[in-house]
Amino acid sequence: MNDKQERPGRSWITYLIGGIVLMTLLQQLVIGPLTAGQSEISYTDFKVALRAGEVAEVEVGEDYILGLLSDGQEFRTVRIEDVKLLEELEAQNAEVRGTVTSDGSLVGMLLGWILPLAVMGGL
Repeated sequence: MNDKQERPGRSWITYLIGGIVLMTLLQQLVIGPLTAGQSEISYTDFKVALRAGEVAEVEVGEDYILGLLSDGQEFRTVRIEDVKLLEELEAQNAEVRGTVTSDGSLVGMLLGWILPLAVMGGL
């Protein structure tokens, strides 16, 4: 008899599921602690803190604003289109940085998802 017929092999689905589970765990264990010190606040609370002069610095992304209050607390809020935001930040002497985000290109998807799955699958 042939050994391959007697021993059931693992299908590629098993490796795919294992890879997805592994990437999810890594994301939770690596990315989670990096954002643990940030508290999520509403955009309204962010604007109140800004007007009160409590915002020391911000990093403005396409979808979010990360920042540091003058008491050292880090925060994160969803960015809402606000044409006067930069003007208000400058008026309060807050340090402002911008962030370039990924455009979701094909190359980014290949390097971020397909390539790791291919490597784990042994392709």
